[in-house]
Amino acid sequence: ATVIRRYKAAKTSEALESLWQEAVDEGDVAGPFWATLTHPRCTPVLELALCREMHMLQHQAGATTRVERSRFEALMQENAALLREMHTYEETLENESLFGRFVRRPVQYVLSAWLGVGNEKSYCGRCGWLFYRPDVDHLILSGFLDSARLAQRRASGSEWRAAPEPDPLPAIVEFHRALAARGIELILVPTPVKPMIHPDALGAPAATELPLYNLSWSNFLRDAFAAGVRVFDPAPFLAAFRSKHGDTFLKTDTHWTPPAMQYIAQMLAQDIAARMTQTVPAERRFLTRRHTVTATGDLVTMLQLPPRQRGFPPETCDIRQILGPRGEAWRPDPTAEILLLGDSFSNIYSLDALGWGASAGFAEQLSCELNQPVDVIIINDNGAYATREALARELKRGRDRLAGKKIV
Repeated sequence: ATVIRRYKAAKTSEALESLWQEAVDEGDVAGPFWATLTHPRCTPVLELALCREMHMLQHQAGATTRVERSRFEALMQENAALLREMHTYEETLENESLFGRFVRRPVQYVLSAWLGVGNEKSYCGRCGWLFYRPDVDHLILSGFLDSARLAQRRASGSEWRAAPEPDPLPAIVEFHRALAARGIELILVPTPVKPMIHPDALGAPAATELPLYNLSWSNFLRDAFAAGVRVFDPAPFLAAFRSKHGDTFLKTDTHWTPPAMQYIAQMLAQDIAARMTQTVPAERRFLTRRHTVTATGDLVTMLQLPPRQRGFPPETCDIRQILGPRGEAWRPDPTAEILLLGDSFSNIYSLDALGWGASAGFAEQLSCELNQPVDVIIINDNGAYATREALARELKRGRDRLAGKKIV
């Protein structure tokens, strides 16, 4: 009302235009635009000028909004990274404090090594076996597609980490269709977890039929097949391997043993080869070398026990390293027709930094069994989601990691 009264005092179109320009200069145009447009002294020329100027202002406002949104998103990412670093620092302070080193760690050792009690991350099983709590929860709690579990996953994020997608299937189907549009086949390989194959080491009856599955697994598998997604399930192969050859997982680590991993690579390679039309060269492209490694399992680290504790000693195993024709370490090939998206189960025997040797991971074994190169994108944490995000970032940067690929 104040703006209309002010503009009503304008007696000429020139005075009206002057008021409008003042409003534009001040950046407050909503009320003045209406007051000018409805004024009896507003000429057709001034009306056209108003509409043009408002159109330009809308473009400027849109550009500003996009810039501000981009700045806001960048600020939120920086804030999340800072919160993550603060959380890590706080955990480090807690773990390395005098209480942590001289009280909690010895107490945890007594609880774990003598009384068989783990902590919030690591469960103690029979005969020195350790289990990752989320793996156990996945198996014994309600189905991962139940509404309550989906709601729990939606709410599981934090200030520094986004919540995971509660239902994995929509993203998998979307990825499958995007690849199919480029003539690429997706093979989904859901990695089994330790209690699925070794539940007896956790207390289940020895006669339990293996493998064990989450209650939602059959529904997930049915819907995946219905959507055209090809699934290679290693769990039955691991169960069969265990019945003939023994342990398929390390006792004090979340990951599989080298022989079990090699067997799954062999089975997957046979499945892939049966569907590929490319002729594999007769001569072997790779050399192999046996190597013995000794390391402390990640589940022991999660228990936060005192240094040099003896309740859960390091484990020793033989790995099969894959080498090039001149004895050089195996390397992924960006021109390969197969791209492996993996996590720590693919990487555990690939990087020396993980403690279990190098050049002997799942990608190396698969490449050797196929007798052809393989390209990889592997991120240890967050499973398939993280590698799909990494692939998307590569494509966004203009690096087409899918060029020439036939299977992902």
